[in-house]
Amino acid sequence: MPVSGLVSAKRPSIAAGLAALALVVLLLAGSVVPAAAETLKANTSGSAFLGRAGPHGVYDVGLAIPSDHAAVLRVSGGRTHELPFAQWAKYAARPLRPLSSGVLRVEFGAIGSVTLRFRPEEVKLGRHRRGCVGPRPRVERGTYRGAISLRGENGYFQLHRVEAEGKRRRSFPLTCDQAATTDPAAEKPLAAYVAPRLGLTAGTEAQLTVATEADGAGLAMKAWYSKFSENLEEVAAGSLESPPALAIGRYSYGAGPLFLRVSEPGAGPLSATLQGVSYNADPAAPGSWSGALEAGFLGGGSRLLNGPGSKTRLCLYTSSGEPTECVGDPPPLISGGPFAP
Repeated sequence: MPVSGLVSAKRPSIAAGLAALALVVLLLAGSVVPAAAETLKANTSGSAFLGRAGPHGVYDVGLAIPSDHAAVLRVSGGRTHELPFAQWAKYAARPLRPLSSGVLRVEFGAIGSVTLRFRPEEVKLGRHRRGCVGPRPRVERGTYRGAISLRGENGYFQLHRVEAEGKRRRSFPLTCDQAATTDPAAEKPLAAYVAPRLGLTAGTEAQLTVATEADGAGLAMKAWYSKFSENLEEVAAGSLESPPALAIGRYSYGAGPLFLRVSEPGAGPLSATLQGVSYNADPAAPGSWSGALEAGFLGGGSRLLNGPGSKTRLCLYTSSGEPTECVGDPPPLISGGPFAP
């Protein structure tokens, strides 16, 4: 037989072997354990929309269960066509019985309690996070049934129900690259689930920040205007408190004309006026306030922000966001609070 005939007869077997090898490599690629790996524990999480409640205004009430270590009740909304334009309050507690046990039981202190069992009605396979290897999670839609008995501070909302629509997500142990995001099953301080964030807004031209601690709560506020605000100034305020076995975070936001006015650069010591309350930031002397600066929160009433021990900082910025002039103390970093990094 010619040599060429021998070569041509062997080519199919060689090609088939290479194809089989490539297939094995592709199949193994999805199950290769990362070189620097860690194991993430199984986790059960869920969420439910508990309903809309009053009587003063209309509030959306939801429940989030990020892990067996925490349950977070969120109340948001309020009367429409009135300031502030956004408000919410969050309450975080440790479950007495976690969702993974089959029955979720949580006491939110004086706010009330929920005891719920989840009944799945639709089950799908989800995706695990990038950089992880292991079984895919189960994502379930269904109904939480049991007892929901909640009443906000001073009765600002009330909710009594026996069921709510929601979801449950069950993940399984995973082997993950260390660069993957943090373990969702890990225990965190309760404050981490409810703390509001008051960061710097893009395009800010001037900003006034005030932070203080009063009555066991960390309070913070920022007022600012920017080149994007179209003659509307913005104010945001947040509070964080931790009564026994509970963490409470609150947030309020409003926008409108003539909220904040700041003196022009070079016209003397920087000063600011916020809805009739004035701050003089003379660097040669401690800054001084005239009038009481208060913020209203869902369930928290009005809280004094510029009281004893408050710290205030007033800054002007360039169009690129760089500070050109700042006076006053930087706001304190309350652990897990509104100005925490």
